[in-house]
Amino acid sequence: MTLPAPLDNVTPRSASTLVEQSVVYIDNALAALAESMRALRSRRNSLARISCLPPEILATVFKHIVEGEGPNNYTDNYRRPPCLKVTHVCGHWRRVALECPSLWAYIDWISPCWIAVMLERSKKAVLVVSCNASTLPQDSLERVLSQLPRIKVLRLHLYLSNIDRVLDHLSSQPAPLLQNFKFSVIGGDSHLASRPMSDTIFQGQAPQLRGVELTIRSVSWTSCIFSGLRSLYVQGIGFPTSSTLSELLSALTRMPDLERLTLERLSIISGENNVVDRVPLARLKSIVLSVTIHTSVALFARLALPDDTKIALNLAKVEDHQNFSDLFSAMDTGSGKFGPVFRSLRVCLLSLSSVIQFSTSMEAKRPSSWNASDDDIRLSIQFAWNASTTIDSLIIFDICRMVTQGKIRNLSVSSSMIISEPFWRAGSTTLPELEEIQMSSFYIGDLLLTLQSQRDMAYRSLHVLDLSDIDFPEHGPPELHRIIIIRKKLGASLHRLRLASCRGLMADDVELFEEEVEDVDWDSYEEALESESEGSYGGCRCCECRDPSSDASED
Repeated sequence: MTLPAPLDNVTPRSASTLVEQSVVYIDNALAALAESMRALRSRRNSLARISCLPPEILATVFKHIVEGEGPNNYTDNYRRPPCLKVTHVCGHWRRVALECPSLWAYIDWISPCWIAVMLERSKKAVLVVSCNASTLPQDSLERVLSQLPRIKVLRLHLYLSNIDRVLDHLSSQPAPLLQNFKFSVIGGDSHLASRPMSDTIFQGQAPQLRGVELTIRSVSWTSCIFSGLRSLYVQGIGFPTSSTLSELLSALTRMPDLERLTLERLSIISGENNVVDRVPLARLKSIVLSVTIHTSVALFARLALPDDTKIALNLAKVEDHQNFSDLFSAMDTGSGKFGPVFRSLRVCLLSLSSVIQFSTSMEAKRPSSWNASDDDIRLSIQFAWNASTTIDSLIIFDICRMVTQGKIRNLSVSSSMIISEPFWRAGSTTLPELEEIQMSSFYIGDLLLTLQSQRDMAYRSLHVLDLSDIDFPEHGPPELHRIIIIRKKLGASLHRLRLASCRGLMADDVELFEEEVEDVDWDSYEEALESESEGSYGGCRCCECRDPSSDASED
């Protein structure tokens, strides 16, 4: 590159002109270099393996990127279209993206300013739409729902006050391609009246609809959306209007291929006697009910389900043992229907509710949710009762006897209350082949009382003891050690002992356990005696006994 001559021996005016010429020359040279670098980068990118892919394969890769984002959960924060990521890499990628209409078909919580662009670029491709119909600008909502005939997946969140306006839009056109529909009402006045989702929705035409999820105040079971489904989820909000059992059953008869059914917090009047025939749901894989015990009994009495259907129940207003006798009679379980498959029993005991789960897995673990996602939990029941009702914890084993024939190998029990000796005694009688107990509770005394009996040994097959969150009393560890020795002499050796987050347990205690048990797993959790009062490890753990100042005040 040759620059203009040096500025020596020139007048100021000529020097200024020369500088300007030099700047222009340099700017042009830099622009040429930038263009050369751009061209070289483009040539280099064209040599990348992915650039050798045919456009249709590259477009498929782009669609996987967009689909990998997954549907957003409910949020008021709209976002830029994920497909923009690939349009700003290079010109070739941009051309491929713009020529792929299905790449622009995911209107999933997209910022309103992009909706018109997405609809234009998606051309006639089927759409996947997710949005808050109450916060989206009116013109944007109308623009989206005007495309109802080509929407494949529609997920709408809205406030109760806007439900009528949105239903009007949904009733303006048919939805011939719609496969999945979610309609979730959020917030709003729970006493505010709302019209039900009636036959007018989609003008009664949604022939490909297979999945429906409703969170709504009022349901009309005669609606066209309750037909031909494989998945149905309906949850009532606020004070839901009542439906009759016959209306629900009539809708289920129009869903012979239903695989998943969830009904939560619905008001169903079940006192009808004119419903006789059972509704066959031969392909049902799971049923989830959160209703009163009486509604559950009435519904199961009218359903014919496969033996391997996964059942999760959240039952309110339980009164006594007879409720469960009626329930399993309605299920028509028969003797030993579930027995051969269940291997573990998981129990959580609370003051006014309990959870009991039957699992096909040999793993013992505490219940995490009454509606657990684990495929091995085939039957899960959470039941609650009023404060005026007394439900004994022994009802757990009454339920167990109704369900299975004593094949349970693992028992997991967690509770914030004292688990009494009669409970453990009943467990030994009901579960004679039990091999493992997992206990999570602050008090272990009654379990030790049960295990120490020599005349009528409890849990003869017990080989694994898993203890967590236990408050060992002062003589608790030595007592457990003595029980382990006695059971070993009687041929009921403990093979594995696990101790996690147990208080009042020291390293010396664990060493004694290791002398008698081949596998001891301890997390070394201990509370230093010098930082606690002497009463800390005693039987009483009240505030007064734990407060060192209470002793000082007596001196």
